Amino acid sequence: MVDTERLIMFLMVFHAADTDRANEIFPAENEDEDTEATV
Repeated sequence: MVDTERLIMFLMVFHAADTDRANEIFPAENEDEDTEATV
């Protein structure tokens, strides 16, 4: 169904927007896990 594909695209766009917003608030979430253990 075309509606299903449209819904998936809709959710992907908003998920990407939420991820970008989260990276602005928590920039450390965007780093590799290897860099977190080097304390």
